[in-house]
Amino acid sequence: MGDAKPSESGSRQAERLNASRGKRKSIMPDHRPDRVRNHVRICFLAHWLSAKLRTQWRLKGETIEVHNLLRQLQTIRLGRLEVDGQSLKIKVTRVPKELNAILS
Repeated sequence: MGDAKPSESGSRQAERLNASRGKRKSIMPDHRPDRVRNHVRICFLAHWLSAKLRTQWRLKGETIEVHNLLRQLQTIRLGRLEVDGQSLKIKVTRVPKELNAILS
């Protein structure tokens, strides 16, 4: 801002901010009942699925928290090479033995 006085640069910043506010769309959350209801449903399903996984994994003797285990499982990748619509090769990343035991 060069040799501008602090009060001048602050007022220029305020002018730019006020000008940009008119151009932006509203960022207020959408609280329509159908969206709120659907959000609650998704949260309930996530909680139920997490509890179900915890129960099943505890039966297999797994003691790690569900979110940590899911993070480890996310490292597994599957790739498929297709040429002209024909599948040529399918490749899976190496799954660690401890994770493989949980998946079977």
